[in-house]
Amino acid sequence: MNQLVSAQADDIMTQDILDIMGAKNMSEEDRAKTYRVMLDTVQNRVIARIGDLLADEDVAVWEEIVQAGDQARHHQFLADKQIDLDRLYQEEAMRYKIEMVELAKIVLKDQ
Repeated sequence: MNQLVSAQADDIMTQDILDIMGAKNMSEEDRAKTYRVMLDTVQNRVIARIGDLLADEDVAVWEEIVQAGDQARHHQFLADKQIDLDRLYQEEAMRYKIEMVELAKIVLKDQ
C-alpha cells in the first residue's frame, strides 16, 4: 500500500496536471487557458496565505508594497517577516494539483 501511495504522489509531483486529469487531447489553446486559470488560483491562494501569516499591522504595509510594484522590496519584506514565497507557491501548487487530480477521479468515475 505504501508503495502505491508513494507512486501516486510521485506521479502527481512529476507529471503534467492536465495529463494526470485525462486531458491529454486538449488543444494547445485550451491548455494555455487552463494553465492560466490554474496559475491564477494558486497565486490567489498564496496571497491569502501571506495575509494569514502577516500581523494585521503588516498587511497594510504589504499591500502598499505590492501596489507599488517593487518586486525587490516585496521579496525583502516577506523575507524580513520570515515568509518564504517560493515555498508557499510550491505548497499551494501541490495542494491544488492534488485537489484537481482527486476531482478528476470523481468526474471520470461518474462517466
